[in-house]
Amino acid sequence: MTINDFEIVNDEIKKYYGTDKVLELPKSIKSIGVEAFKNCFDIEKIILNEGIKKIDKQAFVNCANLKSVNIPNSLTDIDPTAFMYANNIIEFIVSDDNQYYKAIKGSLYSKDESVLLFYANGLTKTSFTVPNSVYYIRDYAFFANKTLKKVIIGSNTKWIGNYAFCESKLESVKLSKWLSTICTGSFQFTNLKKIEIPCNVTSICENAFLQCPAKKIFLPSTLLSVATGGLMVSEVPTIFFSGDKENWDLITLYDNAIVPNASVKIIGRKNKWSEKELKIYQQENNIETNAKKQLKDFVIEEGILKEYRGSETTIYLPHTITKISSEFKCKNKDELKKIVCSNSIYEIERNALRGYQGLENIVLPENLLIIGPYALTDCQSLRGISINESIKYIAESFTGYRCYRLNSLVVDPRNHRYLSKNDIIYTKDGKKVIAYATGKNAKEIKLISKVVRICPYVFKNVECLEAIVLPNSVESIGVAAFSECKKLRYVKLSKKLRIIEPYAFSSCYNLEKIELPSSLEYIDAKAFDVCTKLTSVVYLGSKEEWQSHPEFTDAIPQQAILTFKKNK
Repeated sequence: MTINDFEIVNDEIKKYYGTDKVLELPKSIKSIGVEAFKNCFDIEKIILNEGIKKIDKQAFVNCANLKSVNIPNSLTDIDPTAFMYANNIIEFIVSDDNQYYKAIKGSLYSKDESVLLFYANGLTKTSFTVPNSVYYIRDYAFFANKTLKKVIIGSNTKWIGNYAFCESKLESVKLSKWLSTICTGSFQFTNLKKIEIPCNVTSICENAFLQCPAKKIFLPSTLLSVATGGLMVSEVPTIFFSGDKENWDLITLYDNAIVPNASVKIIGRKNKWSEKELKIYQQENNIETNAKKQLKDFVIEEGILKEYRGSETTIYLPHTITKISSEFKCKNKDELKKIVCSNSIYEIERNALRGYQGLENIVLPENLLIIGPYALTDCQSLRGISINESIKYIAESFTGYRCYRLNSLVVDPRNHRYLSKNDIIYTKDGKKVIAYATGKNAKEIKLISKVVRICPYVFKNVECLEAIVLPNSVESIGVAAFSECKKLRYVKLSKKLRIIEPYAFSSCYNLEKIELPSSLEYIDAKAFDVCTKLTSVVYLGSKEEWQSHPEFTDAIPQQAILTFKKNK
């Protein structure tokens, strides 16, 4: 391998032209671009360099002889399609220090084992049981697998992603009883001869079982919608429905949802619904009923909501939607006041609802797993957010800033990842502050004593905040964490504070004095930018300690006088 084998632009590999069997990437590489290694049949093993952060779409598509992938500590983002048709991978090897990924018996999982990301398709096993730790099987996880005939989905799995088993040779699958939605193309072009949908599923998305040779299909009474191609199997099946005729008539069947000549047998429920089950069904049915009226106004691609073209101020999202896109557009963006999400939605992507300034209320789905960065930033009229039990990931800056009226943030106490106290969201261990209801009138904020990090933008632009005392456990303050707190007069920093990131206290116009602990290792030059009244900075160490960090001086406003607590 030579550097000339690569086309590299801004530290990203755009194309590889070499013929190496074992390939170690140049140390300068930060990302691998779209289709960069497409059809590289020679590569058998790839060693990703420390420093790489991203692998983009179809980066290794059709690398038919690739057997081993080494994942370093630095890698944080792998697109679901990165290894499409790389069907001979037998192992992912992950650095123990990687905070995002973990390898189990060759396959790739999230660090906490709750997401199955890539099954090693080169393994020769004919059956596989998804571990009970897995909550979500990601898009394309088993795509085009040629060896597995039988899969048992773990008992805690609630989501099977888009095209997860598409084009595989799967003949039998036992689905988890907690499964709620079967996403776009999940089992498309497989060899399933029988389809049994468990009782909690409310929606079958577009092309979910397209062209499967199934002759028998068992559907639950909870089902509310089947999207186009959802049950368009290659045979003329018999459908056994466990509800009554009234339930069947309520199901939304989109164009070409099922085989036209399919025989439907209404077999009725064996047991009566519990009060909770009935309530959930009625709520979801109400959403679907209202969504039907607005259906023509939605643009949905492969289960992803791209656009709303209607003019209603309240919109109901149908059960054919699994994600709200980062590119979501809305014709009446400024007039939209309420969004009611169906339980089929598991992700709100980065920036999805950013800048929806008239939005007052969003009813999040019970099965939501992911809220991306800045998803609800600059929603200036939003009043409250309730986080459900199932949420697995909330981006550190999901509310970001300019949520001026947000006065309630509540996390279901059963959630295993997050907790809330006094309208502040923390990680479950209490070590990170994720979000704050910035519309509250509190003049002083008290954090729990375990906090180690205050994440970016958490308290940005809190208009009433006058004082903050950080517990001595705090070690880092994120980007713009207290920026534009215009009434902030008093700040007491932690004795263990090590890092103050850019703009942490910028534009705090009434801040006059700050004491910096001697534990500091880094202060960004813009940490106190535009703090026009900051005239006194007291360093709690000695002058000699301060001078050992010459870059600290750049962070001190010109008008401020620097003094030292210790003489030596």
